[in-house]
Amino acid sequence: MTKGKQLSESDEKKIIKIIDGWDSEKLTWDLLCQKVERHLLRPISRQALDRHGDIKIAYECQKKALRLGPSKPVIGKTDAEQKLLEKIERLETNLASVTKINSELNIKFIRWSANAFQRGITEKMLELRPPIDREASKIPEKMIRIAA
Repeated sequence: MTKGKQLSESDEKKIIKIIDGWDSEKLTWDLLCQKVERHLLRPISRQALDRHGDIKIAYECQKKALRLGPSKPVIGKTDAEQKLLEKIERLETNLASVTKINSELNIKFIRWSANAFQRGITEKMLELRPPIDREASKIPEKMIRIAA
């Protein structure tokens, strides 16, 4: 497979939404790649998805939830109540995924804080906004002429 363009943050969110809403019994990287390709209208490899931590965590949480299986219908419950129970299950799976992602981000933050401290970078220095180089964002005139 040829190297495709990078996944945007929007693409990542769409993929995580696809994973969280996965309703079939089986979830594999291949099936996910096929479904993602239909939504993003471009091929994506398992390795590309696996490289994104949030996608990988959502995949693992959903896979675990599917392994446990859906809750059995409760006798005496109406269809509306049963749908609400299923929605609660989906939301609990989603919460587990988000909690794990948050934990990973906290670990990353602690690592970055320790590295900044070791290099003598203060919190005040980290809070500074980067300077905006308005000239760098302008397209040189000769490149506009070349493109035309």
